[in-house]
Amino acid sequence: LSSSALRPQRGSTLSPIPYFMSQKKINVAIVGLGFGAEFIPIYQRHPHANMYAICQRTAEKLHAVGDAFGIEKRYQKFEDLLKDPAVDLVHINSPIPDHGWQAIAALKAGKHVNCTVPMATSVAECKQIVELVKKTGLKYMMAETVVYARESTRWGIGTSIVVPGAFTLASQSQSASQSNAAPSPASRAAD
Repeated sequence: LSSSALRPQRGSTLSPIPYFMSQKKINVAIVGLGFGAEFIPIYQRHPHANMYAICQRTAEKLHAVGDAFGIEKRYQKFEDLLKDPAVDLVHINSPIPDHGWQAIAALKAGKHVNCTVPMATSVAECKQIVELVKKTGLKYMMAETVVYARESTRWGIGTSIVVPGAFTLASQSQSASQSNAAPSPASRAAD
């Protein structure tokens, strides 16, 4: 492979080398700290991520989670987070009606997006997200973390052990205490 093959094409804004192959860590900002706080330890342990910022409308919750996980950069306004040039990726865990407009705003602000399901609440918003990804070259990921949990136990396959960001089926004999679940923010805050 020649060195010219690794250079971006004229007019391209994409790097030819993906983040996971570069030395740069991705600065992650999590929006919504209910279920969203469960992802903080995952990003903190990931070798290519920097758990950079959190965003929550409620100041008390914002500071409790920020203090529990040692996150200094904190935002109460989503719009202020988007203005931060250091943010590479916005992980949206806000209430469902906010998913679409927040993903659109983040993409327009030049941020990659990871969003819990659903993508949006209208077909128009979904189409706009797809078009923005095509136009900007940014990444969008719709994240589902426990898609088969309910069905697996209903069908008698085994006992579901839900770990934020992962899914496993344990044998009937394995107890939940043997799982490698990440500590919850509440238990971590109590430490």
